[in-house]
Amino acid sequence: MEKTKASVNKVDIQVAIAIGICIITALFVPQLQQMTACIAVLLCLQDSVKVSWKAGVTRLIITLIGGVTFILVVLTKPGMERVTYAIFRLVSTMYGVLAVLLVACIFSLIFREKEVADMK
Repeated sequence: MEKTKASVNKVDIQVAIAIGICIITALFVPQLQQMTACIAVLLCLQDSVKVSWKAGVTRLIITLIGGVTFILVVLTKPGMERVTYAIFRLVSTMYGVLAVLLVACIFSLIFREKEVADMK
């Protein structure tokens, strides 16, 4: 069996930065659920901004459908804590997706400029 060397690529760095943003922000905004935002980062970050955007929108739609269904079921029970949980879960997922898009856009601009400079 042939040994291969592990290497760090652009997507790995983007994931680390986006997860770092989610964790640090959640320290200052306790309503954000760190795990939910970080899972959204892992599921949505792709090689390009366009694909990341599509994965992020899909993730938001799926979370919204699940959240609305959860809220409708919970409304049959007394108490609003679970509704609040579902809302913050959706907000945390949205934040994770926004962190992915921010990091992906910044990296896209940096590497595009680098490619243009290399062509000259």
